[in-house]
Amino acid sequence: MWPTVLLLLACTAAPEPSDTGDDAPIADPIPPWQGPLMLIVNEGDTLTASWTPPAPGPVALHPIPPGAQWDATTATLTFTPDFTQFGQWELDFTDVEGNVLDHIALNVVDTITPPAPTITRTEVETDFERYFLDQQTDAFLAGPQAGRVYPAVVTAPIDADIETRYAVRIWLHGYDTTELPTAGWSGEFRIVPSDPDNTYWWGFSDGADGPAPPYTQRRVLALLEWVLRTFPGADPTRVYVQGESMGGTGALLTGLLHGRHIAYTDARIGQTIAANHRPSRIDQLTWHWGAPSEARDDGTGTLDVWTRQDLTRALAEEPDAADQFVFLKHGKDDPTIHFGAVTQPSPLTGLSFYEALQEHHIGHLAVWDEGGHG
Repeated sequence: MWPTVLLLLACTAAPEPSDTGDDAPIADPIPPWQGPLMLIVNEGDTLTASWTPPAPGPVALHPIPPGAQWDATTATLTFTPDFTQFGQWELDFTDVEGNVLDHIALNVVDTITPPAPTITRTEVETDFERYFLDQQTDAFLAGPQAGRVYPAVVTAPIDADIETRYAVRIWLHGYDTTELPTAGWSGEFRIVPSDPDNTYWWGFSDGADGPAPPYTQRRVLALLEWVLRTFPGADPTRVYVQGESMGGTGALLTGLLHGRHIAYTDARIGQTIAANHRPSRIDQLTWHWGAPSEARDDGTGTLDVWTRQDLTRALAEEPDAADQFVFLKHGKDDPTIHFGAVTQPSPLTGLSFYEALQEHHIGHLAVWDEGGHG
């Protein structure tokens, strides 16, 4: 049986999306589970539970939430939901022949609730709508800068609905961008966050000697969560992230560290190993994260911020990275994010990013040319 410390034998309704206070369509909440058994876990906590099958043999569990790990041999589920994953899943245990052996509900409690963005203006085009947003922040999204407001843009196909779903593109801009792109398309949703502090889509320190949590990454994921919960036509299985330069670096961070949400990563002229940035960029990022030698905590209590952003390490250790597909493009004569971004060995793993992709069998297409930055 499942360990009793993880069970609540009561039926609890899944948390409903909060009212955004704007005129965007709101997705219907998941109906409450009616079965006899439920597992409950808070966002950010780790659930580990085993099930005893009625007969020997491997057992499948499906559909498991994105980011959850299921060991069919030991019938053990491990899941650490992030702050976007509140809600309820109805799961089936099946044997090798596909016979359903049991049912269970998994409820993720919404314990981390950053504020929703506010729509400040809407523009209606021929086949899509454009939303200009103010992204409000709290301590979870901005730490010591809680209360700060960041601009963002979202475009949505007009005919998108629960029956006509479209892919979702997250576009991450480059360094020192002052104006967000607003182009839309009838064939996909587009999310354009902002990183005006040039944190390389990571985040910044809590203080002179404090940790450097991924506040910028959290804001990107919070926007994605808002779009997926607000627009029924946004397909959560076809979310992809794109970017160039600083945005390419951010695309890799998002796609590999949060791969449970991302189906495809398109990263162009981006850095893959933070410690291998050119000296002037390391100086700039030191202002946000502390120097590499300081090894400041990344907000998890398990790794320092520079190590977390060594993506050769991520390919080896992060379960979310294992199923990602990556497109890369770099220029051999690039003086800004040099070709060593993908060919220079990591001081941590000894592998270049190209070598790590091969070593860990990550799906990828890598392109390079004799060009510079752009």
